[in-house]
Amino acid sequence: MIMQLHFRYLMFVVLQRCPLDKLILKVKLLNLGVPKAILALAISPPNLEDIERNILTLKEVTLYNSGT
Repeated sequence: MIMQLHFRYLMFVVLQRCPLDKLILKVKLLNLGVPKAILALAISPPNLEDIERNILTLKEVTLYNSGT
């Protein structure tokens, strides 16, 4: 329970400081799961459309591989 609260607090702090595209790439790099699902766990999650738009942009510049 304490670990879960700590994780949620850290996600809140990171979301407030980190650009969404970099955050999505970090989630992928660390193999934490599907970025939309992970970011939805945050206290103040980013807009789903913003996440999807950033993923599309990353795919266009080939920094995001949906297969991994």
